Amino acid sequence: MSRNYNYIYSQLVEDKADIIGHIAYALYKEDKIDYITKFKHENGGTEPTEEDLKPFNIISSTQNSLDRYKFIASCILQTFLSNSLEESKKDVEDNMNQNHLALMGEVIKPIKPAPTWKCYIHGTLQSVLGAFIFMLLLCSLMFILNFSENQYTFTFGGKGDAKIEKVVNSSMPNDSIFHEESKQE
Repeated sequence: MSRNYNYIYSQLVEDKADIIGHIAYALYKEDKIDYITKFKHENGGTEPTEEDLKPFNIISSTQNSLDRYKFIASCILQTFLSNSLEESKKDVEDNMNQNHLALMGEVIKPIKPAPTWKCYIHGTLQSVLGAFIFMLLLCSLMFILNFSENQYTFTFGGKGDAKIEKVVNSSMPNDSIFHEESKQE
């Protein structure tokens, strides 16, 4: 006995790129397998003949059945695409958030204040360095004034006052004319 073909594949699938048609054909095949399984269960496990499959082939080949397969296929594809798009969107958002946080960290890093202990050490080092520089300036001023002909005294007051005074020797006036006269005598 020759086999009857209903050519439903060509009625559901327009070309090789027709995704909805391929899904619709898979739905048709699923219905056919369900029909055969039910037939075998009701008939003691015997395989259906071509004559037994005729009612299924007639019903599944009607325009309403073909439209139903295509409609269900488009719903499946739309659900799949929506889920895929939602997952992709979530992945992109997560990736953007992670990249955004990393970029913000790099931007804030130069202006972020140092930890408290680093600020304390930095301030202490500035104070020590400032005191050392002040001491050097004061010592160099003392050194310069010490080798001059005049003598000076420094006075530091209790309120933070400071003054430099020229020491005048009461036994000998500091006039250059007086020095000349004392040399001639």
